[in-house]
Amino acid sequence: LPTQMGNIQLRNLHIIVKNTGANIAGSNAIGILGGVENLVAENIVIDGSGTLLSGIYYEFGWATNEAQPNLRQTSHAHNMRFTNIIVKNMSNASGIALGLVGAYSCMVDGLHVTTGKHAFLGYPGEAMFYRPWTGADQAAPKGAITLRNIVAQSLSGTAVVFTGAQTSPSGYLSSLFAS
Repeated sequence: LPTQMGNIQLRNLHIIVKNTGANIAGSNAIGILGGVENLVAENIVIDGSGTLLSGIYYEFGWATNEAQPNLRQTSHAHNMRFTNIIVKNMSNASGIALGLVGAYSCMVDGLHVTTGKHAFLGYPGEAMFYRPWTGADQAAPKGAITLRNIVAQSLSGTAVVFTGAQTSPSGYLSSLFAS
């Protein structure tokens, strides 16, 4: 799209996911990709039936398509608000209730998670905010991800995970870094 999607509202949803077999791979109750701004998600209940990999998952996307991947610009969600989110019965091996990969200026207020691996996972993603979308994303994202009122129980991993750095060998920017 020539501009980011914006002003999306997800309210008062109850989602039950019962995926089996090959459908489990990449299974998200709500998937968000690329440049999204001003998203509001509130009063959402997600039941993963013991197999769900991710309740709500966001990942950055491509804004441009230059032939050389390291010249591409990336789009990053910002100004997203998640309020009163309940996620239960995810996969104990890998279930993430809310994942924000490559997002900035986001608020999570009221996340209640029962059963899974992580309640929240946030990291820059392989884009590492390198060459953000000119005119749509901030040149140097300074906005924070704020977490408030998080309740997590019966998890098999760490409740809240922030990863600020990543290795580059498997990402699209690998050619820019010495091994």
